This record gives sequence, structure tokens and C-alpha cells, in this order.
Amino acid sequence: PSTPKLFDMFNEAFKIDRVSADNQYLPTINDVKADNEVIINSEIQDLARSLNNNPVKILNYVRQNISYEPYFGAKKGSLGCLREKVCNDFDASSLTISLLRAAGIPARYKKSVVEMNVEQIKNLLGVDELKTAYLAWAMNKVPVYNISAGTFNGKAEDYDFSNETALALEWVFVEAYYDYDERGAN
Repeated sequence: PSTPKLFDMFNEAFKIDRVSADNQYLPTINDVKADNEVIINSEIQDLARSLNNNPVKILNYVRQNISYEPYFGAKKGSLGCLREKVCNDFDASSLTISLLRAAGIPARYKKSVVEMNVEQIKNLLGVDELKTAYLAWAMNKVPVYNISAGTFNGKAEDYDFSNETALALEWVFVEAYYDYDERGAN
């Protein structure tokens, strides 16, 4: 987990809310509104139905069928992400939100700074070196920060990443409200 000092630094720079499981504000039906990137057409509705409008199946579908590509912001939207099967966190969130909303589940975007360890980063991007991952994000304008060894001056290409254990980056994800009944009704 990130240290409070690190979070405070990013929060000052980006005004990003800390992610917490005990967040008192959950999405409501009012959150189900049109977004430019979230398209609900027959293709999305059919896919949500084929997944039994089940939020776990929807999340697993996106996780198992969509590959990550490093770029910043919305570029492909939900339909582009579904059709190409390769997109970033924002567009994968758009797809997830459109499928959840098609299933009648309120969902919305959330943004935070995440800390990923070296192995997570290498697996996510399919690279062997942390420097390659850093440059892939930085060159595609994704806000990424080295956190273990402090800041560096000069060119990233010349920086020695061997002491880095993790990187932090801006990340978009989905927040959804699903009324769960622990007795098995939902």
C-alpha cells in the first residue's frame, strides 16, 4: 500500500480521492446516465444478457477477454474496446460500465493513483524490464511515477530502474452498486 505521504503528494497534484471499501457514497440509479464513452446498443445488451446480467460474469468477461494497452484517457470507448479487445484502463472501464448498466446495475467511473509492484507491471504490459514499462506509459502520456528510489532529473532513458520496487500511476476503474444478499438471494 502507498504511504499517506505519497498519497498526499499525488492528491495535491491531481485532487484524486483515496479508494476505500467503506466509502459511504455509493452509486445510485441517477448515476446511470449517458456518457460519451459508454454506449449501450444491441451488441452490448446481447452480451450482458449472454452473461445472465450477472456482475461477476461481466467483470470476469472483461478481465479475461480484454488486453491492456498503455495510452492516456478515453480513445476507443466501450464499443471500440469490445470490438478490438485491446484498450487501456479508461476504455475497459467504459466497456464494464456499459455492460453493467445494460444489466440494470448502476455503475460509474472512479479515478485514483495505484501502486503496482514490478511483477504486476511486467505481467500487465508483457515486458521484461521496468524501464520499458515506464517508457511505454510516459511516451503515451500516462501519468507514471517512480516511488521507491525518489525522483530523477534528466532523461528517463538514462535512469537506472534497478532499485525500483514499484511504480505509481493514474488509474480509472469502475464503481458499481449491487445489492448483495449474503443469504444467496442475489
